[in-house]
Amino acid sequence: SNVVGLVGFGGSLSGLVAFYTTLDAAQEIAGSMLGMPAADVTGEMPDAIGEVTNMIAGSFRLNLAERGETLAISILWVTVGSDFYTKYASDVRRVLCPFRMDDKELCVELILTRN
Repeated sequence: SNVVGLVGFGGSLSGLVAFYTTLDAAQEIAGSMLGMPAADVTGEMPDAIGEVTNMIAGSFRLNLAERGETLAISILWVTVGSDFYTKYASDVRRVLCPFRMDDKELCVELILTRN
């Protein structure tokens, strides 16, 4: 299974901040945030991943605001499952930053287009 957190934004730039990870890593992240073992995490996981995604998007928004860009952030959504993929328009700029958390993989992606 996979977990994807997405926050859209619009203004002088439009796009998405995406946080991708596996279900195991998402449960470990949620457990760490809540101070509980990953195996005990159940319904809290999407909220925890949403919070991580919001923190990343907020940091990105603040950084761009310091450069004069004006952005509004959308509500976030978290998708959990195994039979889906994400696809974006071909005329966007994308930056994918992979990370490792022990033996688990995480990715943060920024998708941008100028309005």
